[in-house]
Amino acid sequence: MSTNRITRQTAPLRCTSCSDDDGPFTKAGLCEDCTPAAALRSALEDGGHLDEDGLRLMNNYAADVLRDAADMLRTVPGCESAARIVDSLAAGRTA
Repeated sequence: MSTNRITRQTAPLRCTSCSDDDGPFTKAGLCEDCTPAAALRSALEDGGHLDEDGLRLMNNYAADVLRDAADMLRTVPGCESAARIVDSLAAGRTA
């Protein structure tokens, strides 16, 4: 009995946001230009040489994380002012 299995590609062939087919792609189907986390991960996988883009990539990723935190805070009753503070921190990261 053969144990060979056929594997299918589970990653998308193109970005679901901008249709770029160069990759790399996240599990959500976005390319590195459409998500800060993928852009930073790609730069680090390329030997960690961030060059002059390093600060921009890290700031974009931090802003993305802060925006997610602000969205989570908005779901908690009475935390709207905290969400606004976190949002302003995110805006400062991309300025």
